[in-house]
Amino acid sequence: MKQIIKSIIIMSIIMISSNISNAQKIGHINLQDLIKEMPELKKVQDSLSMIERQWETILKDGQSELERKYNEIQTNKTWPANIRQMKEKDFEDARAKLEATNQKAQEDLQEKQASLQEPVYEKAKKVINEVAKELGYSTVINSTGGYVLLVSNSADDLMGPVKKKMGIADKAMGTPISPKK
Repeated sequence: MKQIIKSIIIMSIIMISSNISNAQKIGHINLQDLIKEMPELKKVQDSLSMIERQWETILKDGQSELERKYNEIQTNKTWPANIRQMKEKDFEDARAKLEATNQKAQEDLQEKQASLQEPVYEKAKKVINEVAKELGYSTVINSTGGYVLLVSNSADDLMGPVKKKMGIADKAMGTPISPKK
């Protein structure tokens, strides 16, 4: 009986020590805050602003043309019926074209935003992965937005090491951090 109890105790100790040595280290980072601080995001925003201004110019021109056609129809009440119908059809065609252009502008901006932001997110994920490996983290949780982190140890926050590796200045300290090579 003593032998069985001794075996059970030894097995329990082995299992507990095995679980302790295999414990996963879990870190967290606010990915959205990291992205906001990356200098690459400013370039993306500048490019998107330029594209948006170009579309706004095109849409304003189309709106001006539409208003001109509308005013022309309203001021010329003496046109023969066939000319009035032709002008009204021209106006409706211009309105439909402007709506299609507006839709195209929105789609284009969304596509450009996605394609320009993708490399920024990929870089952030790559550096987070590198830092996690360097610091021995097996799992990193994104603490942005919908996920609520109820308990966390500030030592497990990877924001500082990731920003340091990327060369992003620490706003709390006000000093630039040189990137780790």
